[in-house]
Amino acid sequence: MFRSMRTIPRAVWVLAGGSLVNRFGGFVLVFLVLWVRHLGYSIPAAGLAASAYAAGKMAAGPLGGELTDRIGGRVTTALSMFASAAAMLCLQAARPLPAIVALAALTGLASELYRPATSALLADAVRPDQRVTAFGVYQLGVNLGMAAGPAVAGILAEQGFGWLFAVDAATSAAWGVLALVLLPARSRPPYGADPALAPPDPARRGPAVRLLLSTLLINVVLFQSEGAFAVWVTGHGHNTATYGGLLSWAAVLTVALQLPLSNRTRHWDPAAVITVTCVSIGLGMGLVGLGGALPTLVLAVTVWTFGELVQWPVAAAYLTDLAPPNQLGRYAGLRSLAYGTALLIAPAFGTALYAWAPAAVWPACTAIGLAAGALVLPDLRRPNRRAGGDFATADIPSASGETHRRGLVAGG
Repeated sequence: MFRSMRTIPRAVWVLAGGSLVNRFGGFVLVFLVLWVRHLGYSIPAAGLAASAYAAGKMAAGPLGGELTDRIGGRVTTALSMFASAAAMLCLQAARPLPAIVALAALTGLASELYRPATSALLADAVRPDQRVTAFGVYQLGVNLGMAAGPAVAGILAEQGFGWLFAVDAATSAAWGVLALVLLPARSRPPYGADPALAPPDPARRGPAVRLLLSTLLINVVLFQSEGAFAVWVTGHGHNTATYGGLLSWAAVLTVALQLPLSNRTRHWDPAAVITVTCVSIGLGMGLVGLGGALPTLVLAVTVWTFGELVQWPVAAAYLTDLAPPNQLGRYAGLRSLAYGTALLIAPAFGTALYAWAPAAVWPACTAIGLAAGALVLPDLRRPNRRAGGDFATADIPSASGETHRRGLVAGG
């Protein structure tokens, strides 16, 4: 693993470090509902602001993908971070509810524009066989920031909510500056500035669509950890500290295992890995239905977290392999859209089913996990085949203007 880490280019470590800084300072979303309540608005009003943020996040995926393919990942990342900092400060100053809702949506849009750019930059920075490891390094930075940030945010909130907005804006601006200084410049896409000029590749389109649908379904399951699972834990006599501890255990597993597992799975068949991990996530959620005893809950969290941390970098790398070389941003944007759609669907689905029959949520999650895994089953292939069919390798220019060895459909 350490030998593999030494071959990872600097750009990957810069992106991981930037994501750590950005996610560490990503305070406002966590405390948005509490801040709106602090201003004297009702719980439904606070929920409306949170939904507006989620809607902005959904729109950010496709828009960020288009920007990435047209103006480059470095510029898109910097634009996202500077716009996010400005929107954050405007949101903090807003007081009428319509202004808060509108600015929450704008903040969600601005702060998430960079995600497709990150995926494109990561894919472009390394050889195809290094992509799973590179995405694993990046995800480790995200998880470290998300693990440490909320604790600091709680301390800052005690001093006043204004500190949350100020620090969030400062970390976004800092990452924007670092992106301009440290990330590699990008030339025009290899087939010209217009993504529509990429040669069509129908052999890859089907696997990409199935992967995106699988991503949507499995994240509807995973987002129950922040909704129905919290209600289940507290409803079985545990306090909020226990719920927080279970999520912290998931973070510990991710930090400890992300790099070695990403390095181990980088040569495995991605469709097989995604299928198995979807089943693992579904079964992990299904274990919750066995009861509210703490050992049962710890086991459930362990099983679904293992599936999630193995799947994320493999699925991200697989989608970049399926994408035309000048549409990496567009495909990554569609993946962000799948995540955002799942974020909108999951709370309504989980809470409605929980209100009808609490125990029914968990077998339903297992069924959805199995369905998500089944979607990519048609893409299982022999080890000597690459994404989308029989592949040969050829030298083609990457989005940064360099030449990489990349799989191409034979004869295409």
